[in-house]
Amino acid sequence: MTEIDDYLRLLFAKLGDSYCYNCGREIKPQTIQQIMNFIKEEYMSQKIYLLQESGHFDEKEDLTEFVKKNRNKVEKGK
Repeated sequence: MTEIDDYLRLLFAKLGDSYCYNCGREIKPQTIQQIMNFIKEEYMSQKIYLLQESGHFDEKEDLTEFVKKNRNKVEKGK
């Protein structure tokens, strides 16, 4: 077909809702604070690892620096 496929895909991606293939829940954007709160609620008594693919973190702040600044908050449950 023509390049119209790309534009239609983009249009429907913006108009439609995304759902998880595994559990069926709707996927919504979350802030870093919302993600941190979820981790604290669900995994507070467990050891977790945050992994970052090198060169692919587009946030203003590097993930390593974020974890260093917030490590005590997560470990102590603040």
